[in-house]
Amino acid sequence: RFEKNGKLDLFNEKYLFLDSNVDSILKNFSTELEKGIPYETIRKTDIYKKFRSDVLFVQDQLRLKDQGKGSATLLSSIRENLSTRTEPEFRRFVQNLLSKQYESVKDRMYAIKTDPKWQWLGVLYPAVFTRDKQIIFMSMDKFLVRNSTLVEPAYMFYNSNIIKDALIFIDEIDATKETI
Repeated sequence: RFEKNGKLDLFNEKYLFLDSNVDSILKNFSTELEKGIPYETIRKTDIYKKFRSDVLFVQDQLRLKDQGKGSATLLSSIRENLSTRTEPEFRRFVQNLLSKQYESVKDRMYAIKTDPKWQWLGVLYPAVFTRDKQIIFMSMDKFLVRNSTLVEPAYMFYNSNIIKDALIFIDEIDATKETI
């Protein structure tokens, strides 16, 4: 409807597809994005090196899977490790750096939007822009578990004021009956 009415720019301004952190990273991490990550404070750290290694390995295994090659068991195992260990550790590390440099949520958001040292975070973790959006697509799991934005404490959507005046589209309702 936005496109039909010539307002696609407005849609892009208001819309967010909220994926899991790992899915966002796997979709958005690239060597091009990596160039924007500061070397001295982030890329040279062991936490980053492990994170990068795991992300690239999972991305390679996903490509092999798409080609009908590779091991589903291996992919599941390394993806689980990325999801439960490497990514949360990296996220906490980056969140701490950002919080030390910028005291308020507003300042952290401004840095991610305008400072080249931090803009890569908005690409890697689009959830940082949740408060700026009014049309949010997500899974039922994402709706029910904590949303981690890196700029503020994690929160639950269903009891947050973020959903006030927002349109929330929840996908996979049938697939998440057990979660509900």
